[in-house]
Amino acid sequence: MITAVNLQFENQQAVLSFPQELLAMDYVQAFLERLKLENVLEKSQMTEEQAVSLSEEIQQNWWNQHKQNVSMKSERF
Repeated sequence: MITAVNLQFENQQAVLSFPQELLAMDYVQAFLERLKLENVLEKSQMTEEQAVSLSEEIQQNWWNQHKQNVSMKSERF
């Protein structure tokens, strides 16, 4: 299966296009939030220790929000 993917840069914007069926909208929203966070972290004066602590907090929050979905999917197998 050949999937058409196109990446262009226009007016300080990256434009990525691909078939919609490749991912769900909630995944796109989570991805964009992660990009925003990484951009903020890149500009911050945060120490490595603070960044590790924040990363662990984010991972724990993600798990708390998604553990039911993960558990339900694993029970199917």
